[in-house]
Amino acid sequence: MLMVIKYCGDAPNVFSHCLRGDANAGGILVIGEIVEPNIVYSPLVQSQPHYNLNLQSISVNGQTLPIDPTVFATSSNRGTIVDSGTTLAYLAAEAYDPFINAITTSVSQSVRPVVSNGNQCYLITSSINDIFPQVSLNFAGGASMILRPQDYLIQQSSVGGAARWCIGLQKIPGSGITILGGMTRNWKLFIG
Repeated sequence: MLMVIKYCGDAPNVFSHCLRGDANAGGILVIGEIVEPNIVYSPLVQSQPHYNLNLQSISVNGQTLPIDPTVFATSSNRGTIVDSGTTLAYLAAEAYDPFINAITTSVSQSVRPVVSNGNQCYLITSSINDIFPQVSLNFAGGASMILRPQDYLIQQSSVGGAARWCIGLQKIPGSGITILGGMTRNWKLFIG
């Protein structure tokens, strides 16, 4: 439909969407431009079968993680994909351990780290917003996507009166692909 509208000259070749991040689901889809003066754009990588972005670095609590930027470079078997059909998010194998280590180090005095079904989890007795840091995904063009704790943590069942929160970003073993699925994009406007 977007191509038909563009062909007819009725709208620019732009769309955007914002997904809600609560039980009510839904969101918005806009065909055409959004006029917002504070939007920072990161260009899509050309000639790719998916919506690829140039992720350059990840920061936790304002500190850039020691990840070689070539880990995120787009090639035939690498890159960062924005995918509204993927529920969770996935990090390239070389980025996963530095990410988990940075989160665990920043909360080590406040929580009890545990591994549950192969996932890094934490037992906590207070609000995640009081304990867990913000994460910033930094893209080409100066755009950054800020992830609040609820954007990268998933609440699981309680254990002994403590809430169990698990990292929702998963490792893709042996893969250089990073996928930004729905959980990282809730309540954020994406323009394509």
